[in-house]
Amino acid sequence: MDFKVIPILLSVVYGVYIVQSIVSGGVMDFGSLSSVMTLFTEKNAVLAGWVHYLAFDLLVGIWIVNQNKTLGIHQAVLAPCLFLTFIIGPMGFLLFMIIKTINNKIQPKSTQLPSTKVGLKNIEQRYSLISGTSVQIENDGKQFTVSLPLLNASEQKNSHADIDY
Repeated sequence: MDFKVIPILLSVVYGVYIVQSIVSGGVMDFGSLSSVMTLFTEKNAVLAGWVHYLAFDLLVGIWIVNQNKTLGIHQAVLAPCLFLTFIIGPMGFLLFMIIKTINNKIQPKSTQLPSTKVGLKNIEQRYSLISGTSVQIENDGKQFTVSLPLLNASEQKNSHADIDY
């Protein structure tokens, strides 16, 4: 299902009310706050403005959901972003951007013990066994990131029952 249908329909409604506002009141002036306030005394212009916000808030919400397909942020964390995006758009978008950019910075231990990297190798092997794809590991000296691409159930080669724990 294409969830962009609702914003498209809202855009059509927006266009209708904009045309009605232009026909009834002439050219709309967005050049100053005073002009916009005057414009929003007309019923059709206010309704067009509201539909404008609805359409864009929904599009930003769709964008957030699409971005999260690769990020994998837990739904409980993502839900407030979507709620705020719909209610007070820019704040939900800002919250999502903050959450999206949070990364763990490498904090070296004062006494570094030699690592066998068994844990990381284990993750790589098991993920490869389940998915047939590899884990992406990045270490630039400041940040260490392990990315596991999300999988659809149909992409999995084996079930978890096939893994020898």
